[in-house]
Amino acid sequence: MLSIRGSELASLWASLALLLVLSRLLARGAARLGAPPVVGALAAGVLLSSDLLGGVWPAATHWLFPQNQLQGHLLGGITNLGLLLLCFVLGMDTDVPLLRSRGRQLTLTTGASFVVPLVAGAVLAAMLPSSFIGASGNRTALVLLLGAAIAVSSLPVIAWMLRELGLYRSPVGQLAVGAATIQDGLGFVLLSVGIAVASGGSRGRLFMVTIGLVSIVLLAVGGGQRAIDFLLRRTDPQQSTPTSMMLTVMIATMLAVAAVTQVVHLDGAFGAFLAGVVFGRSAYHRHDAAQILDTLTAAVFAPIYFASAGVDLQLDLLARRDVALGLLAVLAVGAVAKSAGSLISTAGGHRSWRERVTLATVLNGRGAMQVIIASVALRRAVISSSAYTVIVTAAIVTSLLAAPLVRVISRGERPSPVAVSTDTDPAVG
Repeated sequence: MLSIRGSELASLWASLALLLVLSRLLARGAARLGAPPVVGALAAGVLLSSDLLGGVWPAATHWLFPQNQLQGHLLGGITNLGLLLLCFVLGMDTDVPLLRSRGRQLTLTTGASFVVPLVAGAVLAAMLPSSFIGASGNRTALVLLLGAAIAVSSLPVIAWMLRELGLYRSPVGQLAVGAATIQDGLGFVLLSVGIAVASGGSRGRLFMVTIGLVSIVLLAVGGGQRAIDFLLRRTDPQQSTPTSMMLTVMIATMLAVAAVTQVVHLDGAFGAFLAGVVFGRSAYHRHDAAQILDTLTAAVFAPIYFASAGVDLQLDLLARRDVALGLLAVLAVGAVAKSAGSLISTAGGHRSWRERVTLATVLNGRGAMQVIIASVALRRAVISSSAYTVIVTAAIVTSLLAAPLVRVISRGERPSPVAVSTDTDPAVG
């Protein structure tokens, strides 16, 4: 059994407490200032990083986040569990009936607003200096993951923004939510493929990874769905099984699916997301158990995960010319390509110019998904600290700018016809 000294546990518990409390406070503060709460959670980590806290009180940073392998594994294990739970909750929140109801327009909007920035981001990644490539030395993986980071829209950020602006139930709002939902799923797919490419190996191995990816998706939406329905029906035939047992079933299934995806060289986050989708669309899943898991994730695990992602930011790198230019290029390419794709998809339709520009601006709201892609890519040595800082900083900037721009553009638009609660937990949104 691994021996852990009391001093090491003390620093671990202290770092988790600080990450949790500070991220919750700053997330709530960000929400009150009209910014996506995820920005506050990331800011909490930045405050505790070696750049800020370390510059004022180096001994505190060294004690809270000691640079040794054991501490890294301990904190990394907890934050990875937080990532799995966050992805599982995102999967459960996927509104499959909404996606089916939007039909052709949703397909056009999702496709164009994803493919155009994906291609533009991939071209940009191919031109970036080698300092953006991680220790894996694989530029192809960088191309895939940076393209994905530029192409995705963040569902939590977009949902929060639309609720705050009273546009959640509007036609544009529902189209944006549907597109962001699908793009989050595509982001997980590209993340898994990029990690598989970075792991190296022959074309045969990559072929097997692709087969594994397709098989897992088909299994999840086919036999996996029936298996989960059967399991839930047998476990809780009269809806009387204790909530604790249902939570056990949900979390155990999430971990098992994540393990399977990890075994076939895909990232566990993708498996957790798929498991969440399957549970969310089951007619037998318990809403009380799902609500408890959602609350626990938003209150504890998601804040710790996002704050720890902020700790990894090295803002001093932005003083370097190549990193500063890289950030400007990612922001410019992302905004132009995302907007162009969205405007192309709605050309010739029945929407006004204001609705089209509002949709394009909303879909530029990034945050949670970009952070997930960047943090997994950094952990797997696909990208360098320079690339990580650029991607996460771009996510923060676009998250901050999207809501004010939409507020100006949509001025005069009628608010949502259906009242939607804005009491969303700031840690996830």
